[in-house]
Amino acid sequence: MAFAIDCHDREVPAFVASPRSLTGADIRTLMDRTLWARFGEATLKAPHAIQWLSDNGPQYTATATVLYAHELGLVPITTPAYSPESNGLAEAFVGTFKRDYLGDAELRDAETVLAQLSGWFDDYNTLAPHSALGMRSPREYRALTVATAFGAPSASETPSHLPQDGRSTEGPLSGHPPKLGIEPTRASS
Repeated sequence: MAFAIDCHDREVPAFVASPRSLTGADIRTLMDRTLWARFGEATLKAPHAIQWLSDNGPQYTATATVLYAHELGLVPITTPAYSPESNGLAEAFVGTFKRDYLGDAELRDAETVLAQLSGWFDDYNTLAPHSALGMRSPREYRALTVATAFGAPSASETPSHLPQDGRSTEGPLSGHPPKLGIEPTRASS
């Protein structure tokens, strides 16, 4: 699995996943999906240069992938070798994703996991509170940012997001995430 995460609002606008190892073609698909999620499906090139930070995996550093990134208006940057802390935001997301979504999930085979991924990412983007975003979800924060930029009331004039919403009664992460997934099928005899 590979994902794109927006460093500003923490949203994961796109991901790719497969039961096999990912290739450069998969990463190029991820680039397309990320651009479309942010700027619309008719987008062929980013409206301005956007940094695309990745590790040094061959699927990210392949000449075809780097050239394609440039065609899309992305500026490919790789982290220093053997330095995962240089991409702390992505590493933190992976930790959160494992903790909140994989902990109690049905993981019996690749197809089962792949079937659950879209729901997990949707939950993360729309419902998961983030302390760096004022306990808002990525999409909630982005909507507030866009509304503020276009003259809506500022964050100080709008009611603050309450961590104890309908999903939580004992703190910002209590009861999060909801249990999503595929119910195991039971063979009857």
